[in-house]
Amino acid sequence: DFHSALSHAPIMSMGKRIREARLALNLTQNELARRLNVDQSTVSGWESDETRRPARDLMPKVALHLRRTPE
Repeated sequence: DFHSALSHAPIMSMGKRIREARLALNLTQNELARRLNVDQSTVSGWESDETRRPARDLMPKVALHLRRTPE
């Protein structure tokens, strides 16, 4: 049924959502990093889910540059 299908649906990680939004805008990790005043390795870490999501105070800026609403 519908509810069991939802419970088995994969949930997209924050990193994957950041990556997909960045790619949809044709931005490189380096370009996004420069706009956010962070290192490219920071963006890479977010996208690979190796590091925590962006800091809470940085989320509005990430959302703005990726044309998304902050979560």
